[in-house]
Amino acid sequence: MLKLEAKLERERAELKGLSGASSQYTDKLDKVEKDHLAAKKIADKLKAELQGLLGNTEEQHEEVAALKKELLERHTKAVELEHKVKDHDREVKAMQAEANGFERRIAELDSQLQKNVQQYGMGFLEEEAEYSEVEDRAPNRGVKRQVAGIGLPRVVKRKKSDDSLTTRLPVEDLRKYDLDKLRYDVSVLEETLNRMKPNMQTMAEFHEKEKDYKAKLGRLEQHTQTRNEKVKEYEVLKKKRLSEFMKGFTSITIKLKEMYQMLTLGGDADLELVDSLDPFSEGIVFSVRPPRKSWKNITNLSGGEKTLSSLALVFALHHHQPSPLYVLDEIDAALDFKNVSVVANYIKEQAIDSQFIIISLRNNMFELANRLVGIYKKQDCTRSVAINPNAFTAGQLVQDAATVSP
Repeated sequence: MLKLEAKLERERAELKGLSGASSQYTDKLDKVEKDHLAAKKIADKLKAELQGLLGNTEEQHEEVAALKKELLERHTKAVELEHKVKDHDREVKAMQAEANGFERRIAELDSQLQKNVQQYGMGFLEEEAEYSEVEDRAPNRGVKRQVAGIGLPRVVKRKKSDDSLTTRLPVEDLRKYDLDKLRYDVSVLEETLNRMKPNMQTMAEFHEKEKDYKAKLGRLEQHTQTRNEKVKEYEVLKKKRLSEFMKGFTSITIKLKEMYQMLTLGGDADLELVDSLDPFSEGIVFSVRPPRKSWKNITNLSGGEKTLSSLALVFALHHHQPSPLYVLDEIDAALDFKNVSVVANYIKEQAIDSQFIIISLRNNMFELANRLVGIYKKQDCTRSVAINPNAFTAGQLVQDAATVSP
């Protein structure tokens, strides 16, 4: 009986646990259904947005097609206009060629008329009245003015007593020519001039344009000459710059080798042009061979080796073109005791003609200074004291310390 009750209790407990699990699963199922509905709403919203975007895309495609069509039409119009411009240019050239032909024809007629005047002057003198009558009967009475405008010779009426022209040609030769034919030729020339309708202002405009052209041509030649002079001056300065650079480059390279060998006691250094034909375009390569090592670029050296290489270059530049003042900030930070002493002694030798201001914390560097300036801090204030190491004594130390402002 007890066993059955115990078993019944266990069954009840299991049933209670299953009920709780069932309620949990029911809650989870409700939550999943809610999430599903929310996701469905989001999917519907995204679908609607996608359809809207697709609609906008179709509208944009239509706009692009319309723009392409408009661009094609404008291109076609541009091609047509270009053909019209070419046709117009051809017509202008043809008209210009025709005008040139008319000018040549006028020149020929002018020359022929001058020859006729020179050869048959007597006949023209005798028939000038009839020529004037023909001119009055001409369809365009302005032809006389046009003929005068192009410089055709005018037959001057002379007195009968003036027979200066009668001695040029015999009367028999003048009688060979037919007066009617000459009148006909004159009328033909007048009709030709009337058809051509030449612009008599063209020659004046031509002379004005020619004068302007010659003035501008003179200015162009003057500017060209000035340009050529400046180019020659530039080439001279360019050659001078190259010559001075190569001279200084050679001097600095030789001195660099000496300085580096002196500082490293056996090393070697060299400067090399990247482009020997144009040294100003690519720059210079600084190569160094430390003692008992191979050649290396300065960028591949250690801190101390870079310092010695840089100082050797500075000292070489100082030898080529000395500067009155140098400021060196902790150049001995990466050097050992021996190299610091070598650099300090060399600077001591070169300090005769130049002044070196060196910031250093190494004893064997600042002990060789002619003037020592110490920077210290007291009561949150930075102070300085200047000492002359050459005149340094114990008594002076006490005296200098007493004179220092508190």
